[in-house]
Amino acid sequence: MKPVKDIYKNIAKKYTETYSDKEYPTDKYVDQFVSMMPKEARILDAGCGDASYTDIFLSKGFSVEGIDISEEMIKIARKKFPKANFKIGDLRKVNLKEKIYDGILCMQGTCHIAKKYHDHILKEFYKGLKEDGILFLTVQEGEGEGLTYWPLAGTEIFTSHYQLDEIKEKLTSIGFNIIFTDIYSPCKGDYQNNKLAIMARK
Repeated sequence: MKPVKDIYKNIAKKYTETYSDKEYPTDKYVDQFVSMMPKEARILDAGCGDASYTDIFLSKGFSVEGIDISEEMIKIARKKFPKANFKIGDLRKVNLKEKIYDGILCMQGTCHIAKKYHDHILKEFYKGLKEDGILFLTVQEGEGEGLTYWPLAGTEIFTSHYQLDEIKEKLTSIGFNIIFTDIYSPCKGDYQNNKLAIMARK
């Protein structure tokens, strides 16, 4: 099985060209996330990739930090948005400072990580959020974890999946309060299973 960061290294440019400047089902969720932020909010984009929504955050006067395991994707993000702070990092080892973020965005940021690490990651998100801070999380819908074919990459890649009740229970057990959930369809080039969108408050 090819490492996830190697797959992203090979497709970073293609990924950006494919997904940039298009409307996606997640746009409406991000708009709601933004509407819930205070002025001059501090945002963490966990598993940021090429930082698809950073332009919206910066336009609102938010400060933006991003973390991703792919060096190539971080290079693209830094080039696109030099005013934001992006770093290479592994969410499995994330260690956030307490109560510093108004919002954390994690859109498919955990989907290539084994589920045994997810409790740690979500607990760190909870720790890093200020009181009443907002987490917007999207995950792959399905059962278990394993190799999934990714049309854009033309190869199989490790992917974790959740049923809605399963991820809701995981979040609430940590202390999050669920604001809303939704299911949306994959876009062209994406994995051919539905996605789950969850907005939660600390």
